[in-house]
Amino acid sequence: MRVAVDADVMIDALRKRAVRHKRSAEFLRNLLKLNHTPILSPIVTHELYTGAYSADNSEKALAELEMVFSRFGIAVETYTRQMSKIAGEKAALYLSRVRLVQLLEKKRMDIMIGSHANVSADALVTWNKEDYRELGYSDVLIFTPDEFRAFYR
Repeated sequence: MRVAVDADVMIDALRKRAVRHKRSAEFLRNLLKLNHTPILSPIVTHELYTGAYSADNSEKALAELEMVFSRFGIAVETYTRQMSKIAGEKAALYLSRVRLVQLLEKKRMDIMIGSHANVSADALVTWNKEDYRELGYSDVLIFTPDEFRAFYR
């Protein structure tokens, strides 16, 4: 199974002091044990590298990020025209409901992550399920890490 992993789960797994660190890290370990393939959208990858380069010790943060990618066999995928098409549709629908371009700008990255999951993954794992439901991704299986672990034992 190809599992798209949202940035919030990856960030919590990387940050050892994060409240959900243990649960996020355990989720990644379980993916490996169950032979699922974790995949990241270019947007999630961008967020992770931005955080690593912004860290006080960026060299250490970058090395740790690369180690996590390697250890868990995380695939980083390209963004396709089909994904852009879905993202454009979701953005237009969202804009028609909220009518505020400023709100759309705040949701743009989630729209692109959801579109990536829609095309490339069997499921999306995030701590922010409602963000994706609000954007209309009802055709994507969306789990929290805890739900995914309970469902796919």
